[in-house]
Amino acid sequence: MSNYDTHMQLKEATETWTKLASEVFNQQFDTPMVQCNVGGRIAGKASRGQWTVKYNPELYERNKVDFINSTVPHELSHLIAGRLFPGCQSHGAEWKHVMLKLGCNPRRCHSYDVSVVSTARPRPYTYQCRCMEHKVTRLMHDRIRAKGVVNGYKCKRCKSSIIFVG
Repeated sequence: MSNYDTHMQLKEATETWTKLASEVFNQQFDTPMVQCNVGGRIAGKASRGQWTVKYNPELYERNKVDFINSTVPHELSHLIAGRLFPGCQSHGAEWKHVMLKLGCNPRRCHSYDVSVVSTARPRPYTYQCRCMEHKVTRLMHDRIRAKGVVNGYKCKRCKSSIIFVG
């Protein structure tokens, strides 16, 4: 499929979800500008200030139905929550409220297979928590080291600190 076709499909899906949000919240929301320029493991990004959503076309092509039914409303909900509740946190209670009102599961992260994504960054650093192994990028490794062990990152599943193992 061409980049143009992908862009048009995602633009249409974003328009559809924006119309639904306008109806659900009884407030007119403009359809955000749609860009298809996100790569790697990230499915999408929202920019409240620019009223823009950016999508990963490669992940969209591999997961069309789920992408339209979860990623598109996920990113749009960031914009809507920011408009309805200025200053709200990215994946906070207000964002979850918007997702639920749109009839969507307020998942913070997608579960798409990213092992086949061509632009994925390598994750050469291994950390361990109580329940699993975590592979992280150089950037994340540097951030964890800068924070120190006491203030280090915690596993989202078991809430224990992750420790560098190699």
